[in-house]
Amino acid sequence: MLKSAQPTLVNVLDWSEGSFAIPGTVWIQGLGAPAANRNQARAVLEAAQPDKAAPLVFYCLSWECWLSYNAALGALEAGYTNVYWYRGGS
Repeated sequence: MLKSAQPTLVNVLDWSEGSFAIPGTVWIQGLGAPAANRNQARAVLEAAQPDKAAPLVFYCLSWECWLSYNAALGALEAGYTNVYWYRGGS
């Protein structure tokens, strides 16, 4: 998928969790958070990827981390239609 579709990769971890990421990743926190933070995170997502049909892949620390799942749901709520959750983490 990275080669053919060129998705926008979104890491939702806080920088304090560690600065590891797949190269080319956008860091966006708060998409799965309460409404006030979620609106700010949506604005950052829309700036990073304005095309709502473009593929987005959300990930975080590991299969035990649900932040990326919540962020993927937040992206769907924001109108994105090609959303993936990479449960494996970074």
